[in-house]
Amino acid sequence: MQNIILEEPYEFVPPIESKFWTWVLRFWLRRYLRKVFSVTSFEVCGAEKLRASIDEGKGVIVAPNHSRLSDPMVLGMLSKEARTQLFAMASWHLFKQNKFERFLIRRMGAFSVYREGNDRTAVNFAIDILVQGRRPLVMFPEGAVSRHCDLVMDLMDGPAFIARQAAKKREKQGKPPVVIHPVAIRYYFDGDVEATIGPDLDALEHRFSWQPQTHLTLTQRLGKLGRAILCAKEIEYLGFAREGDPHERADKLMQEVLDRLEEKWGTAGKEKGVVGRVKALRTVILPDMIAGKVSPEEREARWRDLAECYYLQQLAHYPQGYIGGGADLPERLLETTERMEEDFTDESKYHGPLHCVIKVGDAITVDPVRDRSAAQDPAMTKTHESLQGMLDAMVEQRRAALAQQTELFDKTGESSPITALGELTNGQEADFFALLADRTQLTTKDGKPYWRVTFRDARRDVSFPVWSDAPLFAKCDKEWEVGGFYKLRALYHETSYGPQLDIRLIRPVEETDKADGFDPTMCQPRSRFDFEEMFADLRTMAEEKIAPGPLQTLTLGLLDEHRDELLVWPAASRNHHAFAGGYLEHVRNVATNAVMLAERYAEIYPDMDPPLDVGMVAAGAILHDIGKLRELRNSAVGAEYTASGSLVGHILQGRDMIREAAAAMERDGLDPLDAESLLRLEHIIISHQRLPEWGSPKPPMTLEALIVHYADDTDAKFQMMMTILAETNADAALSSRRNVLGQQVYRGGE
Repeated sequence: MQNIILEEPYEFVPPIESKFWTWVLRFWLRRYLRKVFSVTSFEVCGAEKLRASIDEGKGVIVAPNHSRLSDPMVLGMLSKEARTQLFAMASWHLFKQNKFERFLIRRMGAFSVYREGNDRTAVNFAIDILVQGRRPLVMFPEGAVSRHCDLVMDLMDGPAFIARQAAKKREKQGKPPVVIHPVAIRYYFDGDVEATIGPDLDALEHRFSWQPQTHLTLTQRLGKLGRAILCAKEIEYLGFAREGDPHERADKLMQEVLDRLEEKWGTAGKEKGVVGRVKALRTVILPDMIAGKVSPEEREARWRDLAECYYLQQLAHYPQGYIGGGADLPERLLETTERMEEDFTDESKYHGPLHCVIKVGDAITVDPVRDRSAAQDPAMTKTHESLQGMLDAMVEQRRAALAQQTELFDKTGESSPITALGELTNGQEADFFALLADRTQLTTKDGKPYWRVTFRDARRDVSFPVWSDAPLFAKCDKEWEVGGFYKLRALYHETSYGPQLDIRLIRPVEETDKADGFDPTMCQPRSRFDFEEMFADLRTMAEEKIAPGPLQTLTLGLLDEHRDELLVWPAASRNHHAFAGGYLEHVRNVATNAVMLAERYAEIYPDMDPPLDVGMVAAGAILHDIGKLRELRNSAVGAEYTASGSLVGHILQGRDMIREAAAAMERDGLDPLDAESLLRLEHIIISHQRLPEWGSPKPPMTLEALIVHYADDTDAKFQMMMTILAETNADAALSSRRNVLGQQVYRGGE
């Protein structure tokens, strides 16, 4: 049993009225709700109705349904939209949890009410609030947290009683009436419900010494657990487990135990509904305990009765038909799981991410005199009807949205338009195909595991974390495969950490997706230039810029020998030109620029001694990265390092390939490359990255090597900077520093 009943004298706790703290807490509230309750976003509808009642000078009660402990906090979003502060009546035990919560809720306008007795101080305080009309007063008329946001429980008459007393006083003072604004609060789960609650169901099943019942649907697993818990309670209270419909058995158990307790404590007929009957029992059981008038044995017996009251009230919060029957809403499965965990373990867990919708209903004017002919207070009947009506409408919209979402995601043809990942704009949500290019497991500073994943298409890579508490973590951990193609529905947005994806739906690509245009090549980045054309340009350059002879023969021989690989090879595994055809694009750029510089300097310095060798520059530029054919392995996800690539690197392997080609020429009887030319060509290869930390054992020590180095470095850096600019929000003047260059890049606009 959770600590909601206190065995100590009650003391009224008033609110602290402070505009400053209200302002401060509004800024802090979103973060708190996200961290503690997994509520990540909000939508307020109808705040203008509440504002209108305030402007008309009416006394206002805000009467929300109460399905989660976060409800009082999310009403802070309503107060912000309605431009008002709120008072709230809150159970006394909330003020006794810890000093921080007491500090917090008092400054949010909450005051205490003693639910285990008649708290005249709180009632009079609430009446005065309404008479004075300083702020709206929040009262949760269900009287307890239900854990089912789509179904309103029986409402207590307390709010109507307080409203009528205030209405009488306001009428005498000539003030406008008191109104009740029903406020429907509904939470929407935005994630993979099976991956989210599956581990929790595993844990609950383990408590019964069961094997995980993963062969069953979520609804079937919850039903089986519910029957097991009911059997355990029947054995506890009755000594045996009954057979038959679980809901009928639960109702019968509640009725029998409540009847027995009410007969024992003399409260029969005082209240209706399980919550009201339990409250009546507590008001009789607790006073003598608090006053210290009972023996230890009697005290223990009374605590057993209070525990029975608590669990009976919890049992009443499993409404028949809430789940089951097919097409279960994810929120209902989530709520039922959380309720079972709380009832069985006394621990409250909150799963997310949750989107909260707060909808304000029309004002219900409270008559100062109650119609005694009605079984329930008419004001509360109207409040219940309004709350349930708003929730029913939201449920209907939710079902329609889920049905449409499933239809659009699963069907082919015009009903499922596909947008390329590379074409998405900031804030756009769409369906697209992507390749899972990388999935790396990392650890946070707190020691929690998470995955960093990269999804890719031909034009864009998006890397982002999947945290351990994210709904998709389990699927990412167990099911997602690097190199696999997926269909996603996701929101693309650009942040200071780079592009991100909020995945709504994801599944592996299926054969039917070809009808939507899926082709594996659409998910593989590639050069925008024609591969054959780039290769032909390199051959032409070797033929025209290198004089006929051994150097030209060696260069053309290496190009032709590795033609098939070169046509598709990336220039790197990341950083620059890391896409199909990237090698040819980069090498063509380097060779073109290097030859241009060499010819220009040869023209400026015709008397240079020794003369600048344009042919050597061309050969060195064309072959400077030839070792990447051994350093890298091409795959569906892009370039990966080979063992020799990691241990030796492309620079030394490129030098080896040059030596091997020169030796083969001599072995085949071709004119050999002279030692001086071979030495100069090897030097270009090993020095083209200049610095030891970049892989070059020697810096450029010839003019030809110097030109090739800077042509190579310029093209690589240029492509990196272009990529950074392309991934930077168009509205930002400067990029983030979180990029391959480790610096900001100026986009312009200031």
